[in-house]
Amino acid sequence: MAFRRSAPNGSRAQRVAGAALALTGVLAALKFAAWTATGSLAILSQALDSLVDIIGLALVFLAVRIAGKPADAHHHYGHAKAENLAAFTQTLLLGVVLAGVVLEAVTRLGGRVAAPDVNAFAIALMAVSAAVDVLRVRFMTVAGKAERSEALQAGALNLAGDVGTAVVALLALILVQAGLRSADAVGALVVAAAVAVAAFRL
Repeated sequence: MAFRRSAPNGSRAQRVAGAALALTGVLAALKFAAWTATGSLAILSQALDSLVDIIGLALVFLAVRIAGKPADAHHHYGHAKAENLAAFTQTLLLGVVLAGVVLEAVTRLGGRVAAPDVNAFAIALMAVSAAVDVLRVRFMTVAGKAERSEALQAGALNLAGDVGTAVVALLALILVQAGLRSADAVGALVVAAAVAVAAFRL
C-alpha cells in the first residue's frame, strides 16, 4: 500500500500566512516612509527586503491554498509540491535584492554622498521591526511544524534573517547619528550579506 504525504491544514496555514503578509505590508510601508524622510540606504535595504517578503509571503499564501486541495485526476498525490515552488521562488527573490543592495552600497561608499538625516522615528521603527520579526518567525515556525507546511517553514526562515538585518540597520542609524556617516552604507552591505546567507539556507 502506498503512503501519501498528507497536505497541511489549509485553513490554519492560510490564516497564518495571511496574517504574516498583512503585517509585513504595514512594516514595508513604514520603512519606505522612513527611507523617504531620511535617505538612509540601510533603511532602504530593509524596506526592499520587506518588499521581497511581501512577494514571498504572497506566494506562501497561494502555495498553502493549493497544497491544501485534495488529490484529483491530474494530481494523484495532492498539490503539496506547490510549496516547494514557493520556497524556491523566495530564494531567487532574495538574490535579486542582494545584488541591488550591494551595488548601491558600493556606489555610495565610493562617492561623496551626504549622510542620511536620521531621526527618532527611523530608529524607533527599526527597533520595533526587529521585535515584530521575532514574533513573526516564532509564530510561523510553530504553525509550519504543526501543519507540516514546507512553505510556512521556508517563510519563517526567510523572516529570521530580517531580525538580524533590522538590528544592523538600527545600529547603523545610531552610528550615523553619532557622526559616522559611512555606517549607513556599511550597514547596508551587512544586510546584503545576511540576505545572501538566508538565500543559501533556503
